[in-house]
Amino acid sequence: MNIHDIELPPLSNINVGGKDCKQVWFTASEVDELRIAAIKQVVLQSPEIQRLREERDTLYNELSDLIRGYVNLLESGRDRIRDFGGDCDPVDAMESNDPWLRSARKAINAMEKQT
Repeated sequence: MNIHDIELPPLSNINVGGKDCKQVWFTASEVDELRIAAIKQVVLQSPEIQRLREERDTLYNELSDLIRGYVNLLESGRDRIRDFGGDCDPVDAMESNDPWLRSARKAINAMEKQT
């Protein structure tokens, strides 16, 4: 992408001395907004950013699957303990008391805020 690929917004009509005129300039704040938008377009479309996004998405999916699998193991363990006549904490209590699971969920939440 180069500078010529960036679309500029249409200039609006303004009233000068009671006459409608076509605006032929951008204000300083509009120039800043255009500059920021152009930088975002170029950066977000770069191959490196695309690769990092794909990597982040893969890690997110794998961590989500790992959390699901871990909770399934907690449920299975609880069921086996109960099947043998034992008492066991509820799964939600085991989940909330597990520091690794809390850490993994914290990472997932942080990833969700980035998207």
